[in-house]
Amino acid sequence: MKLLKGLRLQVCSSFAQIFDSYQQRAFAHEELQCFWKFFIEPSILNYNQTLERDTEAGFILPVSFVRLFVSWTRIPLLFRLLNAKFTSEINGETPIELVCNTLIHNGTPKATQNLILEGILNLLTLADEFQPENEVITLEQAYLPEASKEINLGTLILLNHIQKILIYLADHLPKDAKSAKKLPDLYLNILSRLSEFVSDKEVAVNFASTLILYVSKCHFKSEEKLSTILFTISRFVGFVENPEEYLRKIIRLFSSLKGRSPREALIAIVVSISKIDKIAKNAQLHKYLELLVELEAWDSQRINEADSARRHTALSLLLQSLQEDKTIPVTVLQLLAHSSTHTLIEVEDLSLRASASNFFRRLSDYIAGCNSLDENTMRGLLHSHLIELVLKGVQSPNETVRHEMIFSLANLIDLFPKDEILGPFSVLRSPNDKDVDFFENSTHIQLHRRQRAFFRFAEQLATKQVEISSSNLLKFILPILNPYLTEVTSKTSALSDQAIKLFCEILKLTHWPKYYRILEEYINKMKNPDNEKTKIYVRILVAIIDAFHFDLQRCELPRNLVEVQKRPKTSKVEVQIQSEVKVVEPELSDDQKILQTMIKIVIPQLRECIRPNLHSAHRKAHSDEKHFEEDDEIERAPITLATARLLQKLPQWVLDQHLHGVLLTLNRLLLSRSFNIRQSARKIMEAIVQALGQKYLPFVIKEMRQLMQKGYQVHVMIYTVQALVNSMENVLKSGDLDACLEDVIEVCRMELFSDLSEEKEVGAIKENIPEAKSNKTFDTYVYLGRFISTGCLANVIEPMREIVETRPSSKTMKQLGELLRAYSIGLKQNHGIDPQTMLLFVHHNLSRSVSEMLTQQNTADAAKKDEEQRRKNGYRPESCLLLPQEPKRLGVIVKTSVKSRASIFVEFALQVLAGLLKSSKFEPENQEDVSRLDPFVPLIFDCLQLKYDKIVSTSLRCLTTFFKFPLPEIKSRLKSLVDRFFVILADYAGLGAAGNKATILELNQLLFKCFSHVIRDAPTTVLTSKRIQLLLNYCETDVLDSHKQATAFLLIKAIVGRKIEDPMVESLMDYLSELAITSEIPHVRTQCRQTILIFLSVHPKRDIEKSMTFFLEQLEYEFEDGRLSALEMLHSIFETFTDTIVDKFALISLIKLAARFINDESPTCQKYVSLAINKLISTVSEKLKNEIFSVAQDWLESDKESTRYLALKVLVQFVKSGSILETKLLAISHLLAKQFEPSSLAEFSEETLLAGFELLNLLISSVGEVFKKLMKRKDFRDIFKNLTQFLECYDSPSIQLASSEFVQNCLNNTIALQEFSTSIGLARLCTTMCSQLRKPELTDSMAELAVKNLVGILSNVQLNEEYEEICKKLASICKHEIIQHQNEAVRRLSVFKFVGASILKAENERRLQILSNVFMPFLHREMNRKSTKNTDELQQLAVEVGELFKDRLGEVSYSQKLAECQKEAASKYESRKRRDKERAVLDPAGAALKKQRKQAMKVEARKRKIDELKPYRIAKRRHRIEARMRDEE
Repeated sequence: MKLLKGLRLQVCSSFAQIFDSYQQRAFAHEELQCFWKFFIEPSILNYNQTLERDTEAGFILPVSFVRLFVSWTRIPLLFRLLNAKFTSEINGETPIELVCNTLIHNGTPKATQNLILEGILNLLTLADEFQPENEVITLEQAYLPEASKEINLGTLILLNHIQKILIYLADHLPKDAKSAKKLPDLYLNILSRLSEFVSDKEVAVNFASTLILYVSKCHFKSEEKLSTILFTISRFVGFVENPEEYLRKIIRLFSSLKGRSPREALIAIVVSISKIDKIAKNAQLHKYLELLVELEAWDSQRINEADSARRHTALSLLLQSLQEDKTIPVTVLQLLAHSSTHTLIEVEDLSLRASASNFFRRLSDYIAGCNSLDENTMRGLLHSHLIELVLKGVQSPNETVRHEMIFSLANLIDLFPKDEILGPFSVLRSPNDKDVDFFENSTHIQLHRRQRAFFRFAEQLATKQVEISSSNLLKFILPILNPYLTEVTSKTSALSDQAIKLFCEILKLTHWPKYYRILEEYINKMKNPDNEKTKIYVRILVAIIDAFHFDLQRCELPRNLVEVQKRPKTSKVEVQIQSEVKVVEPELSDDQKILQTMIKIVIPQLRECIRPNLHSAHRKAHSDEKHFEEDDEIERAPITLATARLLQKLPQWVLDQHLHGVLLTLNRLLLSRSFNIRQSARKIMEAIVQALGQKYLPFVIKEMRQLMQKGYQVHVMIYTVQALVNSMENVLKSGDLDACLEDVIEVCRMELFSDLSEEKEVGAIKENIPEAKSNKTFDTYVYLGRFISTGCLANVIEPMREIVETRPSSKTMKQLGELLRAYSIGLKQNHGIDPQTMLLFVHHNLSRSVSEMLTQQNTADAAKKDEEQRRKNGYRPESCLLLPQEPKRLGVIVKTSVKSRASIFVEFALQVLAGLLKSSKFEPENQEDVSRLDPFVPLIFDCLQLKYDKIVSTSLRCLTTFFKFPLPEIKSRLKSLVDRFFVILADYAGLGAAGNKATILELNQLLFKCFSHVIRDAPTTVLTSKRIQLLLNYCETDVLDSHKQATAFLLIKAIVGRKIEDPMVESLMDYLSELAITSEIPHVRTQCRQTILIFLSVHPKRDIEKSMTFFLEQLEYEFEDGRLSALEMLHSIFETFTDTIVDKFALISLIKLAARFINDESPTCQKYVSLAINKLISTVSEKLKNEIFSVAQDWLESDKESTRYLALKVLVQFVKSGSILETKLLAISHLLAKQFEPSSLAEFSEETLLAGFELLNLLISSVGEVFKKLMKRKDFRDIFKNLTQFLECYDSPSIQLASSEFVQNCLNNTIALQEFSTSIGLARLCTTMCSQLRKPELTDSMAELAVKNLVGILSNVQLNEEYEEICKKLASICKHEIIQHQNEAVRRLSVFKFVGASILKAENERRLQILSNVFMPFLHREMNRKSTKNTDELQQLAVEVGELFKDRLGEVSYSQKLAECQKEAASKYESRKRRDKERAVLDPAGAALKKQRKQAMKVEARKRKIDELKPYRIAKRRHRIEARMRDEE
């Protein structure tokens, strides 16, 4: 049998190949009869007899014949073979009937059934081929039914057997929605092809119900598959008896389906339902279904583009129906809501999106106000549809869609304030004050407004001012935050931070199940090592962990569970034994369950997040790109910080158990060879220590010291320890470093005084280990001084004394001195040690160290004397011919040596003492403080005897404060101190260039300060005239020394202030007067002026007239700095002295100063001259003011332009000073008018005209009432008639700007505005302003001023025709800039600002209509980002102006305007494309030339961009061109 079956299969395959190879062959009738009678029929009969089955149910085919017959379905010319009749023995059946019998036979294999279905699909899809003249098939055919329409032969053959195919499909279609996704497309395609021929109502209804279940419950990824199902449903749904039920089943599809093909198929279902008699008779429902079809219309000429016109029409009709029809069916409302939401979310057309958004809100209004809906129905509409759709839109990636849906959400909150879900959000709404409305601000175009909204809401949640359930917050607010959480850019970083903060506050209100679900979600996202958003997810995960708010610190688990957590891993045998023993777990409370979850699941998962997949890291390490495993870890390292904070919120034993692992991870990163990784890990370690608190600092330091002990690790450890101490500065307090003091000191000792310090000098080590370059030991000692307690003060000093003894080198002494200085700085800032204790510490160390030094010095002196005595006694006298030893310079610093070890400790004690005195902790009036400080004076005096400049300078610093206290020791030793001061002065003040060292300079400054105190307080017997002259000589020398100027001037001021009369003082003042002009150093000039002013104010030998004459003469000094100094000095004199003194020099000063307006070209000098004249006018008496005004009036009457210019400048200062009277202004009004005659532009210079406009602007703004009286004078009103020439003076932008400012000031004055209207005409004035905006060289200030003037003028224009004409001119300016100035945007920005201001000022609908008609196309263009430059700025402003239009016009009218603009823009685009195509046909050469020109412009633009990045290319190109030109010459 097997051989026969194989033979039959081979024969059938051979026949199939023959038929396939000879498709066009006309077979003879006898051939076919023979093939049919002797092969086909016997084989089929034999096969069925072998099966011993009842043939009354129909014959079936073997697999070989199925394959043969199916092969015929691939050849349309052989279709008739399938319909050929068999003999009577096979009951007159045909091959296709036997194929169908085999298909529905239970024993047919699945593969055979699929093969048959493929054949059936071939019959349904393959078109008929051209039949040759001789029929290919001549066998007798079975009856074929008549078709109602043209169909192919294969389909016609199948119509007789459609019932069997449908039975098979019905049996094999899955009944549950889950299995529908795996349904083969073959089944659906066959069902779709046969659906139009189904006439059985029951079959159609069953198929419709099954298929509609699929699309409503499943999400199909294939659009083609989904479209096939929907089109099939549309053919079956016409048989259903309850069409409204099917409408309700497809409601949600209107908002979920995407793509043109599926939505067209969905609309086909609606069309089929609308044709059912039951629906067709319901006129209302039928009308709305037709509108729904229009609402989903598509453009037949464009792919995937909506038909905007039809959809706008449908939306308009629907809006009208919402107003008129009060009984719209609920199903229709749901369908419209979902359809409009899809349009809003998916359609890119701005106008259509705006219309859909407006319709959705009006639909919400309708539902809220519909009386025909009962409460349950309305609640179902709100919760199951409206809220669901709004949330879907809020989750859209498109920002515009999100904002529209947030507006809709706010609208729902206003409409349903009593709803249990939306009601609580009413507190976030504030219709009267939009600045505090959360929803308004969270969608504001300005990002800082959104940021402020998030911040305010977070604060309200944190302070419990707003109470909203956490589930509602997660449902409504979290989708608003999500875009800012996951998409972070440089512009939105601050906004993202506030979004994170608000997210944290929401999570702090969330219950454990939802909190854990969110935490688990982001932990799972972190487990993907190749995720591009790892940093973002880390940031969010850290925020989630920080928001952990469950109080578990006092929560305890049962003992057996705690032991399980702490027990080490068990073997498999132990696990098997434990599993066999039944363990009864105790019942846990909610807190215990949370704690158990945290310990068992969360903390281990966080540990996995910290360390990414090692396999991935291994793979990256072997790639071509250099990549380290630590690079992945360092991105996740912030989770360690969050984990540490989380552990703090858990019981102490959990923290102790897991903290070591957290620190170990960071320490392992600190061992990395990459400095960036170490630096990031170090920062996180600092944050962890700050979070844990100072009590864990010793533990962290010890962990690092134990782990890092080799090579470069020691450098890293030292640097990190010091960085940790530094980072704790803000949280440490006195005594906090006592616990780790020894460790820190040992670390610092290793860095400075061990072999490790020598490694820092090796270049290779410093190059490879950046930590070895820095030295933070000195900063660390500052913190040690700040944060240790009283008991540890000496613990820092004693190790240094040991180092001095063990390493007595100059380098060591220098480093120890720096450490002690840093330690003293820290002690000054230590608020935990009281001043009295610190004084005792200082006195003890100072007396001990000074006594050591004095003992060493006395011993050395005695030894030296003994040596000299021995030499004199034992040797003969030295020869007189020998040259004496070279004398040493006075004040030479003794180098640090073994003999001076105690000097650094003396200096340290003095530094601490100076810091205590400077901190103002002691009061001169307090007798106890005086008694505490008095014992230090003898020690200070001893220190002054030492030859160490640092000790001497620090001692002098202490003395400068001691002089403020009434110390008995100071008074008793005053003469000795002064004598010692002069000795020190002799030693250090005359060193010349050698005295420019920092320590010597500081010493000199302090010495002069001490002299200043002595001069003020000491009796004259101490300071003789000779000594005063000596000090003045030193001062005169030091004034020119930039290092000593400050103290020199201080001493001079003290001498002058003491009113000491000496010839040297007067000569010094003359010298300082010259120096105030000639010096090139600003500080010296300032000090000279201050000193001279003190001298002129208080000294008995002053000569004010001499000084005034001198400084007035210096107004003509050669250099600008000197002239400015002279002007400042004059200003100070005018300000300091009374009018009695100033009146004497007022007129001469005015003349000299005014002359500088012409003679001085420096703008800065002219500005100072103006200030000086202003101060002069303000200071003089009324009599002198009148005289000065008379002088100015005489100058104004002069024929010389320069004199008039001076008069105008002086009058400007008169007005600024407020010293001008009404009568005086009226007296010069005719003179002012002469400055603005028609010939003024030709006669006067730009400076004169600008001065005149400055005076006019001051008059109208400062003395408005006087200006009104001036306006009544005809000669003054002539200024307005001649103003146009100044506004149109294109050669001078300054004059244009000044005249425009005058117009702006006049707009607030009714009389001036009326004069403009009568003299010039408001329309002419507007035209002039428009011409200013059209200027090629337009500045921002000019454009802003022109726009402000236009807004003010047009608000007073009465005729709408004139208003429209000016608006059209402004529109032409926008068009001009778009075409001629593509890289600029100042004109469009200015015009858009004008439009915004005009919208707010528009009083009637006609003007609003004019503004919208004229400017909406330009706004629409910028909203769509059509400009190549300044795109963001233009779009932002256009959107803001569009919002103003929407508020004034209404959303419907605004949407219609946008639709018109969109249609017009599309029409222009199409016409432009059509012209280009026509030109390409009619003028190919011109079209090609245009294309080449365009390409050349692109190349030039690309070159310009490269030149901006690489400027050297320009120079190279210029050199090449010059070389080429030289070669050509």
